[in-house]
Amino acid sequence: MPTTFGYGRGVMAGAMEYLGGHPDVEMLWFQQEYPPVEMLREWRADGILGSFSSRLPVEPYLSLGIPILNVSSAPQVAPVINVRTDQDAVGRLAAEHLKAKGVNEFAYLGMKGPRFSKDRGTAFSAHLPGVNVHEYALPPSMWTWLDLLHDWVAQLPKPCGVFCAGDNEARVLLSVCRTSGIAVPEQLVVLGANNEEDLCMACTPALSSIPARFRLIGATAMELLVQRVEFPQRKFEDQLIAPLPPIQRASTDVRHLLEDPAITDILRYIRAHIHENIGVDQVASRYPGSRRTFEIRFKKLLGRTPLAEIHAVRLERIQQLLRDTELPLADIAEKSGIATVNHLCAFFKKHQGESPGQYRAHARLDH
Repeated sequence: MPTTFGYGRGVMAGAMEYLGGHPDVEMLWFQQEYPPVEMLREWRADGILGSFSSRLPVEPYLSLGIPILNVSSAPQVAPVINVRTDQDAVGRLAAEHLKAKGVNEFAYLGMKGPRFSKDRGTAFSAHLPGVNVHEYALPPSMWTWLDLLHDWVAQLPKPCGVFCAGDNEARVLLSVCRTSGIAVPEQLVVLGANNEEDLCMACTPALSSIPARFRLIGATAMELLVQRVEFPQRKFEDQLIAPLPPIQRASTDVRHLLEDPAITDILRYIRAHIHENIGVDQVASRYPGSRRTFEIRFKKLLGRTPLAEIHAVRLERIQQLLRDTELPLADIAEKSGIATVNHLCAFFKKHQGESPGQYRAHARLDH
């Protein structure tokens, strides 16, 4: 299981999380090169979990006569069992999210080669019937991406909703937009996929993304593999893992963009500075008018007060950190702009209705 990218790391985290409750199972983990068949034969392997494709074929391992679970986006034929992301659902969620932003033009940025990229693009277009989706597939070499994207972005109609095959492609697109003077989300509304938290938050503006639930893929695949070993006569089916709804960040946050640009700027400021102990005083000072006018205008446009918006963004940030990281509560408090763990727990209990520990436990099961 290669772990260069977030997919492999997430799958392995889920697989090892499952094995934590099964101390009788021993696992050899090959991160880069796939092991020789004879090595596994001599070790008497009972099953294999891997990410197989045309580049890393499964055929040599079929001779071992043991159960094999594939977690790549390229499904393998029986007797291999596949556990993978439901790419049609990813495309549907992307289409629904971008349509809701009020744009009439759409584009898809994919990659040449990977099966998941092709499938996501096909599904995205299928869920935009009657729409001409402007598609572009990047070559394998990232060295050429900047020049190619400068030309492609310049030709796109504006405003336009752009769905990217992955967060890394979206990251490069946002960089090109910044250097080209193309405003996001005013001119391009950009949505990524996989929701690699660190990558999404490092983008400017922060990247909205569809969580692909890699940990759940790994846990499900490992559970199926163990069951196939224990119950060789039982029939097992391929599993499609549905993604979660998009996590909205600044790259698709177009709320009231035209009605009041100053409010839009403040919404971005709140998201960018939520790790600081910001309050209404700080955000109100950015509005070109009185505090009273600001509060009235804000509530009219968003349906809630500036303080409620700060609380909502802070809660969202805490939820993401609990769900997607192993950070202790003290670090989560610091990254959320809360002074102490006690204040964090009280805030979360008040707004979420459960403790951070309870939320993390059931969110991990679903994630």
